[in-house]
Amino acid sequence: MRQKLSHLNGFVHEHLSRSERLLLILYYYEELSFQEIAMVMDTPEYRIRQMHQSLTERIKRFMHSQPAADGERRAVFAAGAPAVA
Repeated sequence: MRQKLSHLNGFVHEHLSRSERLLLILYYYEELSFQEIAMVMDTPEYRIRQMHQSLTERIKRFMHSQPAADGERRAVFAAGAPAVA
């Protein structure tokens, strides 16, 4: 898990713009609404929503492209998820 978080941190710093990182911080850490973020960033709310949607898709694609650590696989199987042959 730590390795994935480390890769994600690297992805965020290398591939996201300052405004994209700011949007993530304001939304997930400061828990501001899209309307509040729009006011802070002086950007239309619809654009903030578009940016957020795009960011979440990019991050999901990145995370799915990363190999799972052995501990993560074991945790899933231990939870009763079927093993993939």
